[in-house]
Amino acid sequence: MDRTSLKILNKELEFIGDIEDFKSFYFIRSFFQAKEFQLVAHIKYANILNEENYIYISKKKVMIIEEIEIDEDKEQIVARGRDLKTIISDRVTVPPTNESYDIFSGTSEEVIKHYVEVNCISPRDPLRKIENLVLGENLKRGQSIKWQSRYKNLGNEIESIGRATGLGWFIYLDHKAKKIIFDVESGIDRTSKQNQNSRVIFSGELGNITNTIYKSSSVNYKNVAYVGGQGEGAEREIKEVTKGNYNGIRRKEVFVDARDISETESLQDRGLTKLSEYEHILNLESTINNNNLIYEKDWDLGDIVTIKNDYTVTDQRVTEVREIYEEKIYVEITIGNVEGTVIDNINSSISNIPNEGGSSSSGGDKSYEFNQLSPKKIWNIPHGLNKRPSVTIVDSGGTEVKGDVKYDDNNNATISFTAAFAGIAYLN
Repeated sequence: MDRTSLKILNKELEFIGDIEDFKSFYFIRSFFQAKEFQLVAHIKYANILNEENYIYISKKKVMIIEEIEIDEDKEQIVARGRDLKTIISDRVTVPPTNESYDIFSGTSEEVIKHYVEVNCISPRDPLRKIENLVLGENLKRGQSIKWQSRYKNLGNEIESIGRATGLGWFIYLDHKAKKIIFDVESGIDRTSKQNQNSRVIFSGELGNITNTIYKSSSVNYKNVAYVGGQGEGAEREIKEVTKGNYNGIRRKEVFVDARDISETESLQDRGLTKLSEYEHILNLESTINNNNLIYEKDWDLGDIVTIKNDYTVTDQRVTEVREIYEEKIYVEITIGNVEGTVIDNINSSISNIPNEGGSSSSGGDKSYEFNQLSPKKIWNIPHGLNKRPSVTIVDSGGTEVKGDVKYDDNNNATISFTAAFAGIAYLN
């Protein structure tokens, strides 16, 4: 077969070599998230397959090498990492000077690009600037929302906004101009019910998909959220947010802790965003036969297509595409909602812990959030909870970290680490 040429770029986005005789290679494109890749090649490429270098296929398919594994006996090197979107997850949402939160209103595209602009392109601290990153043209796509954020992982925030409003996000690379371009996409409606765009119908009967697995699950489905805003006990503001008119056994409720929300009108958006994480799971995983519907020509990632089988006909979005390069090139797709991995669920839980910078209570149990803004190996925390609370620690990238916790007394704790870093400690 004609082998795909993998171009390797260095940190300065300069071409330093290419690889055609790799042993295997796969990567995943996702509409909402950064996803992984793996390349297995001969050890002779160890001089160009270095961490922080780029693997370039096209402007839409660029990956960052984050891990290298060399097996001298097998004479092979394995490079792993994620696509270029991962650079956004290296930032948190820092509020403006003298403000507790960064609050912004607009279309979902405007809101997403605002947070990228102020945290990656034109941040207050020039050390946070990501060189060569620019924004695509603002077309004001998506519904109008009001969002507020404080020291949350930027990638997680963009994913939450995107899932709630139907916008995907991408980072493209113009390596000749040395520009990294952030943009959003809404996908194209290619369902059988419309007549403005070419239709795409995936069906085993039509011979364009094989090895198909259908899944439908309501295990984690919720359709009503009670969103708790600011206040204590009976004085706490509670907003009921629903997705449709559900009652009786069909009503599925969840409580959303939104103590970080300072404005009442934002509770509705927080509730809808949280409910988007509890959708009914309906998806299809399949291998594509590129015969009558050609990938990236007739359809692409993010498009809404029609799925037809013996049981039902449904319209769903193409949310993930896996490209596998071995003896042949295989394209596998996921259509519909994608279930989160264990890591995704942990990151989501951490991201949804309220940022208050002080103690609070819910149901009588007090909690405290401590923000360590400058990197330190020892954190001294005056929590004032009058107990020895459990402690969860995350670094500035949202990754959970373990430390040596010592309780000085019932109101003070000291946490020691092997290296200095900034982050947040949640005490409950």
